[in-house]
Amino acid sequence: MFQLPRIEQKCLPYDPTIKIYSWIVVIIYIALIAVLFLVKMSKTSGEVKSQKIMFRSVAVFLFLYIAVRIFFLFSDFERNNHCESILYFQFVFMAYVCSILAFLTIIRFGENYLVKGDRHTVSIVIFVCVIIDIILVITLPALINFLGVQIYGSSYSQSELQTTILQVAEIIRIFNYVVQYGSGLALLSFYVYITVKSTGKLRKTALMTLIGLLIAVVASFLETDTLLSSGFTPPYLSPILFAVGISIFAYAYLRAM
Repeated sequence: MFQLPRIEQKCLPYDPTIKIYSWIVVIIYIALIAVLFLVKMSKTSGEVKSQKIMFRSVAVFLFLYIAVRIFFLFSDFERNNHCESILYFQFVFMAYVCSILAFLTIIRFGENYLVKGDRHTVSIVIFVCVIIDIILVITLPALINFLGVQIYGSSYSQSELQTTILQVAEIIRIFNYVVQYGSGLALLSFYVYITVKSTGKLRKTALMTLIGLLIAVVASFLETDTLLSSGFTPPYLSPILFAVGISIFAYAYLRAM
């Protein structure tokens, strides 16, 4: 009987084997959906600009979320083999960057075609935060070394380096949480607004999109070290729920046109 190669558990507080293979399957599945939207975009008449942009925005959103999951997989491998290294945090923060950009893609579409008023403030703020985030990711090794020297002197120990890494990473993580959850809240607000203000097919589509996104968010929350290591949630639950949420999200957009 065929068995997948087992990934040896080292630094991670849980066995990552099933989780990693489950996410690989989901990544392939999401890629197929993204390609479907690209095909729909290519077959859409250029005269229907909003519909063409909508298909493109959803495809970019899905490809960015594929990047999110790939960076998290890289972070799992790095953390499992070398614990909480600088590279591990760089992978995690790049996953956050891609997640925020994914939200920004749909937010831009919403600003242009779904809501009225000052249509660019939210996306501009998020974009500026993304630029800051990318700079932090790129300069993270130099930043940690600089702070280590300032706090402990040029001959700081390995334990002092690790303390500096964790302290800096925690600050950047909080910044990412604020931007990511703020972007997610803005995205959900668009669909809540449409659900309340619209009627008929548009309301049903917005509500279905909202449900899909909420399921995907819940799936992400289930993938914590505490839940996975306790066995309270099986490692394949988060990927499956996420795939369900994305499927509902994608179906809502496909039926909208």
